[in-house]
Formats: sequence, structure tokens, C-alpha cells
Amino acid sequence: GEEVDTSNMTKYEKNRFAVTKTMKGVRDDLKVLEEIEKGKTNASAARKAELSNKIRKNLRSMKLDAANLKKDAAGEGKLEEYDELIKHMKRTEKLHSNRFRQKEIGDSLEE
Repeated sequence: GEEVDTSNMTKYEKNRFAVTKTMKGVRDDLKVLEEIEKGKTNASAARKAELSNKIRKNLRSMKLDAANLKKDAAGEGKLEEYDELIKHMKRTEKLHSNRFRQKEIGDSLEE
């Protein structure tokens, strides 16, 4: 992807940008994982595990970064924008947790 110049951004904007970038990465990785699991893309078990671990790690860092972002959002009067970001974040987390729920349901049906 192209580099974004963050030098003129406020602290909140820089950190929001970082959270958004991480979130996009998680969503992209979830798509790849889904394609692998549906057999549309070939990948080794190691590659799947690597992707799963990367997603979990990025979700954790996204949540941590977002928690730190709230104070900056308040300071810059951007709480409404922050709340919108949190909605997108929760949706991303739900995409992740739904994947596991579906997988567990699928696994239990196969037994």
C-alpha cells in the first residue's frame, strides 16, 4: 500500500490511523483465512496457524491502542468520531468470534 504522511496529524489522528490500519489488516487476514478454510486458497497448516496468531495479536494490539486513544479523542473533542471507530472495531471482533462459533458448530456436526 501507499504510505500516508502522518506528520501533519494530531496525536489522536495518528493513533486513530494506526488503529484503522491494524483493523484493516485483521479484516484482510480474516478473508484470507476464510478462503483457505473454504478450500479456495491452498495453504499449509503452519500458514493457517501463522495467520490465526497474527489476527489474535493484532486484535489485542488494536484494543489496547483504542483504549489509549480515548483520552486523546476527548482532549481533541473527537469522542463522536472515536465512538464510530469503536463500532467498527467491535464489528471486526465479531467477525473474528463468529468465525470460531461457526467452526465449532461445524466441528460438532461432523462428529
